Amino acid sequence: MAAGPPTPPAGLLHFFHSPALNLDHLNQLWQRALQHLFRRRLVRVNGRPLVLVDGLKRPKEGRKMPGVKSLHQESRCNAKASFIMGHSLQAVALLVQVAGVCLAVPVAARIHEGVVWTARDRRTLLDKLSGLLLGLQWSCALTVVADAYYAAAKFARSLLAHGHHLVTRVRSNAVAYFPPSRPRSAKRRGRRRIYGHKTQLRDWFRYHKQFLQAPSPVYGESGITLRYYLDPA
Repeated sequence: MAAGPPTPPAGLLHFFHSPALNLDHLNQLWQRALQHLFRRRLVRVNGRPLVLVDGLKRPKEGRKMPGVKSLHQESRCNAKASFIMGHSLQAVALLVQVAGVCLAVPVAARIHEGVVWTARDRRTLLDKLSGLLLGLQWSCALTVVADAYYAAAKFARSLLAHGHHLVTRVRSNAVAYFPPSRPRSAKRRGRRRIYGHKTQLRDWFRYHKQFLQAPSPVYGESGITLRYYLDPA
């Protein structure tokens, strides 16, 4: 009796529903491998490696694929549709410099919209990205660069609690609060005030004389001067 065809070896896709493959542990090993391979090519600022985070939207043709939903694209390109059906992901990448060119090496990415495992999950996209970034268990402090969407106190505090820095652009409607004034009477009823007078941050950019100037440290930007305000306190 002739023997049947040999059984093909099991691929990595066959283990996606198995607890034997720990995706978080696999990402941690990949992050350590990248830091070891590019240890001399990592772009650093004050000794901190630069890490880029951003949201990605990838169109998909399958209508019944898990995680596919209607997404709005904010782009100035007329070739892109305003609304698409696709996956909404958030990604983390290491910035490396090779032959005078800076490249973003992917570290991890997750579909953070359209997939609901439980109705009790109240995490926002900022919470999910913070969990993805901090779950990689970095061996050193980082400088995280993100766009204005991630300029939120919740995301910044989660990074500062682990010793990381956040570089981003403040939103046009961002506000700040002065320290609360001391109450005239110590016997005033109610809870003590936490916030003082509110001010729009964009109004402070009118005081150009109080800003300091420095040349841009970004590679390839020559003749560009940056202005920043340094709190004397």
